[in-house]
Amino acid sequence: MRQVPPGLQAQMDRAHARANAALDEVIARLEPALAAAGTEQRVVMIMAALDAVVTDDGHAKALCAAALNRLLDERAQEAAPAAAPGAPRDVAVQQQTTGDRRRQDPGRRHWGPLDQAPPDPVPTRVVDCDNQVWVRDDLGLWTMPGFDAARHDRRRGATYLWDALVCEFAPLTDPTDPPTPGGPE
Repeated sequence: MRQVPPGLQAQMDRAHARANAALDEVIARLEPALAAAGTEQRVVMIMAALDAVVTDDGHAKALCAAALNRLLDERAQEAAPAAAPGAPRDVAVQQQTTGDRRRQDPGRRHWGPLDQAPPDPVPTRVVDCDNQVWVRDDLGLWTMPGFDAARHDRRRGATYLWDALVCEFAPLTDPTDPPTPGGPE
């Protein structure tokens, strides 16, 4: 990973601090309405309120990053009770299973729970630890199209960003055919 120049890092830190302060103010203003809303509704309400606060593209990106980080924290807290009936997620087991998949099928791309950064290129479909297919939309959100509330844990009916998906359901595997040796990549 490349090192960020110190001047740029300081500028980014100031932008994020300013964004978090603006986000705190917006959330405090909306608090009564947010309490009664679901996660996605809260995000829409917060983003709409932030439109009046945005002063430039850099500020908008920092605000989005701050809101997204809070959303992910909130989702993790909401998902925790749902995971209680099943066995807790074991990162060591996920890592071991990811390693096994990588050895068994080296021609495909596999991601474990510690592979938090979105891959490049990002696949449009992945198969999770239980061989369930997940699909990425144009916004980078992942959903399980085959979700059935009668058959699946409710966590599988949620929408995830890459880092939350890989953390929760790793190992993930790119189901597309691997490149043929000597063929086009």
